[in-house]
Amino acid sequence: MKEIETRFEVSPPVFRHVRLKLAALGATCIWQGVEENVFFDTPGAALASKGISLRLREWRGHGVYLTLKVNSPKKQKGKCYKEREEYQVLVDTFSSMCGILRALGFAQVEQYNKSREHWKLGGTHIELDRVCGRYFVEIEGPRTAINKLVKTLGLDWKNATTQSYRALIKELRRKKTQTTS
Repeated sequence: MKEIETRFEVSPPVFRHVRLKLAALGATCIWQGVEENVFFDTPGAALASKGISLRLREWRGHGVYLTLKVNSPKKQKGKCYKEREEYQVLVDTFSSMCGILRALGFAQVEQYNKSREHWKLGGTHIELDRVCGRYFVEIEGPRTAINKLVKTLGLDWKNATTQSYRALIKELRRKKTQTTS
């Protein structure tokens, strides 16, 4: 399945405004809580070298999902959207899937948690995320629906990013290390 998304870093007041606006628009909050994300690769980073991401995610109290994302080999159209092929399956338990992946030769390469609210409005999914003390609004769906919702929610395209949370967290850790050295 083709995944099309964009992410905005926002201030806490904008974050709260978006939540209120989604509720006023009739969006449904499907789940909220702490999400655990664990990424796997081969010892030689064969997946990363091909632009592939293998993630095991637990939405505590909601479900456990194994996701494979494949970056497009061609240049992305417009720097405000991230487009990838995404394959996702619901799995029985987090620990059993970790065991299967390790038995297949994959190793855990990264892990992070985030606070997330998962909303749905029409054909779009909206994630309200808090990661490392920063606030993000992520919108996934068809480009036209994304564009309409960005305008309706009053988000500013200047604050859009296609950078992954993994990359954002690495950047924050690097900056933190530089300031403490």
